[in-house]
Amino acid sequence: RSAHSALVINGSQRVLYDPAGTFTHPDLPRRGDVHYGITPRYLDYYERYHARFSHFVHSQKVYVSRETADRVMANAIAEGRTPKMFCASSVTTALRGVPPFTGVRYTLLPETTLEDFARIPGVEDSYVYESDIGKNNAWEHSDILPE
Repeated sequence: RSAHSALVINGSQRVLYDPAGTFTHPDLPRRGDVHYGITPRYLDYYERYHARFSHFVHSQKVYVSRETADRVMANAIAEGRTPKMFCASSVTTALRGVPPFTGVRYTLLPETTLEDFARIPGVEDSYVYESDIGKNNAWEHSDILPE
């Protein structure tokens, strides 16, 4: 069961669009729901922040051109701050009308976004599992991979 939707957008810069999200990191600049300067290490922090004994992270990767990524990024930035529980609607709005995401329907449900994304040709799936209970500050643990 899905509980949250977000986008990592790798265009002219790499950002994390985390609408209605609670993730913060002291070293990451953020404006609205967009976190700037996302490196593999920060993405690992983000995924581990969300994964715990009761939830796993299911990531879906789709390769697109820089122009396509920049269009999605501009849409995400234009969304501004998203109210709680509206993450999927903001993600699907940012993707609206941008190929190859035209089959991703507007929805309020992260599960529907996940299912629609799975139908995009070439999508790559990955998963992150954790067993901790409520320890969401992944960057404070010593088992983090180096940059």
